[in-house]
Amino acid sequence: MDTKEINIHLQWAQRLCSQREYCQYDIRLKLKEKGVEPEDIEQVIAMLMQQNYLNSARYIRAYVHDKSKLQGWGPEKIRYALRAKQLPDTMIRSALADLDQNAQKETLLFSALFRSTLVTIW
Repeated sequence: MDTKEINIHLQWAQRLCSQREYCQYDIRLKLKEKGVEPEDIEQVIAMLMQQNYLNSARYIRAYVHDKSKLQGWGPEKIRYALRAKQLPDTMIRSALADLDQNAQKETLLFSALFRSTLVTIW
């Protein structure tokens, strides 16, 4: 593909990454779905990383925070999902270690109480 087309795909990916955090795996899939050639995908990914649109550590931290705090996921479910996105285990372990264990317990307790309240109401 020529430089003009690569720049079009790069700008499209930059817009996506400006709206929320993405990892390489997600962007790769989206570009593949658009029919972009594999070598061009790698070029776009490299440029996004160089420009700091893609940052694995930042993505993992945001993912761990969102899934644990907003959706009540436990560490094993989060770890499994991040591994499926082919992210480095060392970064995953580090982010999960940073999780506040007390907040996690509170989330589970709240979740259990909320579910039991719903069962009682119905």
